Amino acid sequence: MMTERGRKLAPAIAGNDEELRAALKGLRRILNVIELDEAFGAPAADGLDLLTFAQAMIAERSRRYQFFNRNLFSDPAWDILLELFVAELEIREVPVTNLCFTSNVPDTTVLRWIKTMSFEGLVVRRKDKVDKRRVLVQLTRPAYEAMTKYMEEQARVAARLHAAAHVVADRVIPYPGTELSN
Repeated sequence: MMTERGRKLAPAIAGNDEELRAALKGLRRILNVIELDEAFGAPAADGLDLLTFAQAMIAERSRRYQFFNRNLFSDPAWDILLELFVAELEIREVPVTNLCFTSNVPDTTVLRWIKTMSFEGLVVRRKDKVDKRRVLVQLTRPAYEAMTKYMEEQARVAARLHAAAHVVADRVIPYPGTELSN
């Protein structure tokens, strides 16, 4: 199509205004994700407090019991791994009896999971040198390294979610009867 001056006009964009708004909204979301990934990408390994993060994860798991029946939640293997990871970072030994207490499941369940995780190469058991009646449990090196990588990744995700919440907080519509605080 030619104008009076002889220049070509750009072809009309197919679609209506709603389709264009939806496309722009999608592009904004993509750009926001890219910006968040750049701003909150990989924190330096030495700048990340894995001990505090792991302890917070344990506390968050326990917080569920304030709102729900504790019988609804049972993941003793994960509770054991978290407890052993924190113990490794704190450089302390963990007797089997402590794991039974912190996992919130019957002792027989904890013992069965320790046996399974031992077979899987995640934990090792050994006699306490001071008190021969006690059995100590600790993560194997590969399990410790896997937990470290997992925690670092979870911390990065948490940072991105935290940043995203602040980016969109002024655009979030609260549930009826609730208010957002700035």
